[in-house]
Amino acid sequence: LSNGASGSRMAAMAKVLGIPATVLQWDERRTPQAADVVKALEADPTITTVGCIHHETTSGALNDVDAIGKAIHAHNPDLTYIVDSMSGFGAYPVDMEGSHIDYLVSSANKNIEGVPGFSFALCRREHLRRCKGNARSLAMDIYDQWEKLDATRQFRFTPPTHAMVAFHQALQEHAAEGG
Repeated sequence: LSNGASGSRMAAMAKVLGIPATVLQWDERRTPQAADVVKALEADPTITTVGCIHHETTSGALNDVDAIGKAIHAHNPDLTYIVDSMSGFGAYPVDMEGSHIDYLVSSANKNIEGVPGFSFALCRREHLRRCKGNARSLAMDIYDQWEKLDATRQFRFTPPTHAMVAFHQALQEHAAEGG
């Protein structure tokens, strides 16, 4: 789903990685509507995954990830729902369970106010387990990272320790401020 530069970038990443993608495009002054997403899913039953930007930075649009998630889950509970919340996470509430979000990605900086240096993914474990062996990049294999971290308490590669310490502090401050 695209209504700005971030959605277009998500589509471009899929193309570079050789992932077939159907892009539903909205003007950056409009937000994706759940009913339109369901119509597209009904028209193309080969779609297995829906990706949505939470807060489209270029326009300031706050996309209704909750309504979209509920609608696609009601249409087909087996669809995977990915939310890019780089500029939304920490500023706007997200109910991963209630919105049927399978993966949410964000960054240590932005609204949490840590320092740049790493991104993170919040994942439903049952979906993450299905990813084993499907990574298109060694560095971006989140299943392998999760498996190694769980088994050894160590990152596969050199971790950004300074950014992680700053993120931990930023999370504490965010919680103390009511976030």
